[in-house]
Amino acid sequence: MLTGLKNPSTRGLLKAALMIVLVSGSVFLTVWFHYVQKTEVIFQSIFYIPIILGCLWYDRAGIILALFFVLLVIIFTFISPAETPVWENAVRGSAYILTAVVVAELSARRKALIANLEVKVEERTAELKESNKELDGFASAVSHDLVGPLATLHGFAEIAKDAAASGKSDLEMESLDTIDRLSLRVIHTVEGLLEHARIRKGGGTLPIVDTGAVVRDVIADLRGPLRGRDIEVEIDDDLPGVQVEMVKLKQVFTNLIGNAVKHAASHKPLLVEVGGYAKSDMVTLYVRDDGPGIDAGQQEKVFREFTRLGTDEGTPGLGLGLAIVRRAVEGWGGRVWLESAPGEGATFYFTAPAKY
Repeated sequence: MLTGLKNPSTRGLLKAALMIVLVSGSVFLTVWFHYVQKTEVIFQSIFYIPIILGCLWYDRAGIILALFFVLLVIIFTFISPAETPVWENAVRGSAYILTAVVVAELSARRKALIANLEVKVEERTAELKESNKELDGFASAVSHDLVGPLATLHGFAEIAKDAAASGKSDLEMESLDTIDRLSLRVIHTVEGLLEHARIRKGGGTLPIVDTGAVVRDVIADLRGPLRGRDIEVEIDDDLPGVQVEMVKLKQVFTNLIGNAVKHAASHKPLLVEVGGYAKSDMVTLYVRDDGPGIDAGQQEKVFREFTRLGTDEGTPGLGLGLAIVRRAVEGWGGRVWLESAPGEGATFYFTAPAKY
């Protein structure tokens, strides 16, 4: 029974049935006792019950019910004009209408307030879901960016220990220098995360980032994967600056350039070009390589999380790099896309705001 009452259509039918009973009952009682039995009981006051309920349930439509009762009062006045003074019926009819208008207005405002609160709750819920989604993505990006340098640190620490044990001071110093540089990279990443949190809380504005300097830092960080490979990276001297979080811009270039290096054939030379141009208030940047390329049917898939193409067998990684790129670019209001063909290399484009 209670389950049935929760159904809106069932509740609507019950309200309609109760309203019919109240209206017909009040009309019958008024006619019978006041005009047939000629008693002194004023049953017209019972009209307020269906009027108030009608306005509470149906808002301004309930005023029609008040007008119906006013019409009945007018009819009663003409049927038996001696029973009740005309002025008294006029006052009673006006009171019906005034009651209906006030109750209907209050009911409509109450429902509008509830609807507005429900909309705000839905919006807030959507914001929280989006925030949680961004937090999950950010956690993936952070782990992706920190695991690489830390693993490289461990590798060079082992090299330094071996070099020290065998008396190879040059190799030892080079390894220690790499460890020092990668340690700074981890520190800068953590500082970038703190800056990201501060900006999200409204604690600052974004400066214009030197895109060329960021790319050069990325190339320096990739010295390990580039070691022993015939790889050339050309950087446009006039890369336009962008107004985004530096840590995210570095994520994008690290993954795009690292992706080109990772998927290139180890026995073939590779050319990677980084360029860009400004148009209006947006900047378009690109990373182009002359590697194996990507089939058109696979290009949209590369931006999905944990997606690895058939050609990725034997290539290390979880398939997160390009998903991180997409999330970062879309997070600052830009877009990312790919142009490629098998055997003709690939060009990854993305846009970023020149200023907010």
